[in-house]
Amino acid sequence: MKQFINIAFLLFFTFVLIGCKTTKYVPNDRSLLKKNIITYQKKVFQEDEILSIIRQSPNRKFIGIKWNLLLFNALDSSSIALKRTHKNYKLRQINLKRKEKENRINLHRIKKAKSKGELEYVRKYIPLKDTLEPNLFLKEWLKYKIGE
Repeated sequence: MKQFINIAFLLFFTFVLIGCKTTKYVPNDRSLLKKNIITYQKKVFQEDEILSIIRQSPNRKFIGIKWNLLLFNALDSSSIALKRTHKNYKLRQINLKRKEKENRINLHRIKKAKSKGELEYVRKYIPLKDTLEPNLFLKEWLKYKIGE
């Protein structure tokens, strides 16, 4: 029985702590969206039409806790942005090296084709890393894909 009371107290304490944490980062002049209420006069709307009008949706809950909101607030945006700029810089450096290698190989192929007396050569293409939509690292994925 004592073990049950300890577990219940621990759960209650956890829920109280988590409940206060979700609103910690909301500015004073703002509030969290709990639900959308739409009122209309006379005209009957389809549910799909109404859902296309609504831009915001409330944060999802599981066992009464907004886990995705907690995850979003737990991760620091500035450190994620710094890491993203560092990763983008590395990707650009890799792409520069790949372009240099491609040019070096193609110059060698041109020289080889000329020595054989051929007018054409097979151009070598080395694929570049995607810098417009790079792969997300773990914290970035957790904050912006899972977090709300």
